[in-house]
Amino acid sequence: MKFDTAYSLSLDDKLSIYDVRDLNFDETADFDSDKDRFLCPNDECRAAFDTSNTLSPFNAKNVNYLRTPHFKNKTGTQHIDGCRYASKHKTTAGESDDEREDNFPSEFVLTRRQYERKPPLAGTEGSMPLEPTKTPSDRSSVSHGASDTTPDKTSVFAHPVECYVSNIDDKDKLKSMPLKIGDHTATYWTFFKKIEYLQDNKGLIYWGKIKEIKDYTSSFRIDFEKKAWLDKKPYSVNVYLSKKLIEHYRKRKAFLEQIKAAVDSERALYCFFYGVTPELKQVPSKKNPEQTFGVFSANIENLDHLIIREAPGVE
Repeated sequence: MKFDTAYSLSLDDKLSIYDVRDLNFDETADFDSDKDRFLCPNDECRAAFDTSNTLSPFNAKNVNYLRTPHFKNKTGTQHIDGCRYASKHKTTAGESDDEREDNFPSEFVLTRRQYERKPPLAGTEGSMPLEPTKTPSDRSSVSHGASDTTPDKTSVFAHPVECYVSNIDDKDKLKSMPLKIGDHTATYWTFFKKIEYLQDNKGLIYWGKIKEIKDYTSSFRIDFEKKAWLDKKPYSVNVYLSKKLIEHYRKRKAFLEQIKAAVDSERALYCFFYGVTPELKQVPSKKNPEQTFGVFSANIENLDHLIIREAPGVE
């Protein structure tokens, strides 16, 4: 049995597996899922056992993840009678590899979620206490609310992208599931727009197959395979990732590792991004700087809102 939400003992909060993965790669966060303890998200069930009754986050530290990992029960994990997170069968590492993401967040929050670490007991020298001083709390004020299920809101871009990609063969579902970003509400099907149709609407999640990633050592340009048409003429589409943007990114190491692997990859990779809309620009020709040519281009403004990944079945 897999599930998407668990209680973090170190943060005294309920996290989705997307939150955990985001925190693992965050160089500004004092967090390591291997050193944390994850407990049942059901408040009543969690209170019935001590903090050794933990769950396991599967594949949470794989930089080049292909699928969304989930929380799983360990062999000895116990639950109270009636807890929906109880499992009567043994889980396996590959159980979730071919499953779709069914927990659709209804809102993608553009402001990154903030986490406050629970202070350790005195004399533990920063290590996690073996036993909490009180029953783990349930903070209803945070974005995840009091529910023990996957939250309706997320600030981790990977979550709505996984919902779209893993359900691409079910267009009716994508056309029925609502998604809110900022002041705009539409369906998942409407919000995700192929890069060649970027002129249809602004403010959407654009995506397309990558033709090439130009590595300029400290910056990168992602060229898309499909072209955008304007006035019966095809124009190339790209997005640029500046040196300053990358240098100040909170997940810089993980991002550089991933994109450098993507540069040399022979796999079919796709880029999803939000926050900018490529616009037609005139750029000088390398062979003849006095001449220019048109290209749809944009500078990415937030790397939290860009993903490079495999997306089987989208085309």
